[in-house]
Amino acid sequence: MCCYKLVSVNFKWSGLQRVAERQIHKAYSRLFTKLNRECVCWMDRWLCMSMSDIEKLEEETKRQLHRQIADSDRKGMAFSEISKFNNSTV
Repeated sequence: MCCYKLVSVNFKWSGLQRVAERQIHKAYSRLFTKLNRECVCWMDRWLCMSMSDIEKLEEETKRQLHRQIADSDRKGMAFSEISKFNNSTV
């Protein structure tokens, strides 16, 4: 299986464009690396699953996602969290 991740950044603000785009691409690169590592670590959870087990897992994940979307709490990372993540080593 192969997965491609395309990130396109357009920050049209004279003087800050290059710096902002570099920082954003750097943050995404580190974030994708972190998420891919987590997927490899989770491999033992899904490696021996049957298709029906995987479908059940997908349905449960779908329900959880819909509940999180309906919840009004903040989701994702704030800029300060991204900055901390950017400055840490991967």
